[in-house]
Amino acid sequence: MSRPILMSLNPQWFHLMAAGMKAFEVRKRAPMQKHPYKVYLYCTKHGEDTYRAGVLWKFESYKMNGTVCGEFTCVSTTDRTPPWSQNTFGTCLTARDLYDYAGGANKLSYMEISDFQLYEKPKRLEDFGLKIPPVSWQYIDEEDIK
Repeated sequence: MSRPILMSLNPQWFHLMAAGMKAFEVRKRAPMQKHPYKVYLYCTKHGEDTYRAGVLWKFESYKMNGTVCGEFTCVSTTDRTPPWSQNTFGTCLTARDLYDYAGGANKLSYMEISDFQLYEKPKRLEDFGLKIPPVSWQYIDEEDIK
């Protein structure tokens, strides 16, 4: 497997991935490497958000914001071009969302989500050898992950 990345993500999109509704993560620029590769998901501090994890008899509530809450494997990346109205399937985005996000760019990268995993307990950025989260995504070294 290629080098993993840590990706910043709004908790809203994380929930849709966890529910199996989001099949593609859209970015202006995707990593240039061989597939498959692991994507660790850092949930941004956007609003208050928690999730519950555990077993039937014991549940714990965890704060998502500012933590790494899960991961997926990116099995392919496809560059798509306008018109965005033909490119909304599996993104949970509207054509208007894609036009606004692209901001005049002539392509967007669609990262195919596979093997999504929700962590039972979120991890801290420090567990990945980082002090600040990436703006979009960044490469990380496996040996830095605790």
